[in-house]
Amino acid sequence: MFVCSLLKNPQRLYMEYQRRGQEPTSAVQENIKTKESQIAKLRRGIARLIDCQHLSAIVGTVQ
Repeated sequence: MFVCSLLKNPQRLYMEYQRRGQEPTSAVQENIKTKESQIAKLRRGIARLIDCQHLSAIVGTVQ
């Protein structure tokens, strides 16, 4: 039944296709921002761990 209605009104199908191809919804954009923030925090944490390893290696060789 739904398919028949779409075939009778192809403009409706085209409009939905166009709508879905546009900008992501605000919920998706918020999720992307959250994930980007989490990735940035993880990268900073990794950088701190690497710095600590380097520092301990330097201090260990001085003693």
